[in-house]
Amino acid sequence: MENQKPPLTAKQAIVISLFALIAGTLFVILLNLFYSVPLKIMLPWYALVEFVSVGLPWACLTRETKRRSIRAHNCFVVFTVIIILTVIIAQWKTENEPFPMWAIVLLVLGGCVAYSVMVYCAVLNFIRWRKGALPC
Repeated sequence: MENQKPPLTAKQAIVISLFALIAGTLFVILLNLFYSVPLKIMLPWYALVEFVSVGLPWACLTRETKRRSIRAHNCFVVFTVIIILTVIIAQWKTENEPFPMWAIVLLVLGGCVAYSVMVYCAVLNFIRWRKGALPC
């Protein structure tokens, strides 16, 4: 098991991260020019997508950090399903009720925690790679 190939190499992570940054930037420019999507709406979504698309390849450099990232994501999915089911049950007989703010806050916090685990693993792998502990 020790001689198995890693899920990704550092070169692959660099290529994926650069492609995501370049393609995302072009996508933002094209949406702004052709569909007149305001930058103040588009840039937070762009930042969120880049947060995941740059962090995920670096988190997948070792099997351990890849598994941690996947577990954090899976926990977030289970948490999201539980929150949505709780809201559905709580609002069963009410009419025209908006989605509760407490559920939105919990979902945002859960997402921040889950994907921060992924980025933490990505930063650790990047530092290990810079020190030479991970192969290129």
